[in-house]
Amino acid sequence: MFVKTGMLVNWNGQNFTESNKSIMAKQSSIEVNGVITEALGNSIFRTQLKSGHIITCHLSGKIRLNSIQILPGDEVLLEMSPYDLTKGRIVRRLGGKPKTE
Repeated sequence: MFVKTGMLVNWNGQNFTESNKSIMAKQSSIEVNGVITEALGNSIFRTQLKSGHIITCHLSGKIRLNSIQILPGDEVLLEMSPYDLTKGRIVRRLGGKPKTE
């Protein structure tokens, strides 16, 4: 972008606000439930979705900051991009298998 007389313009010389109208909105993420099957290390997990598909997931920043433990067998809520359905982000821990003592 170039700055022309104090306002932002794009490559075509249009005002920045005019050119934003033609840009498509970002597609929203897909939220699904899954079960952690394997911990791969470095906060990456292999997760099986309710549909049976297995995807690779990483932890979101808020889960890392709050030090929430995620173990194999835990049920989690995932966000997946509509562009790549083989990877996801773990957004929330919903629960896990009951502890036997």
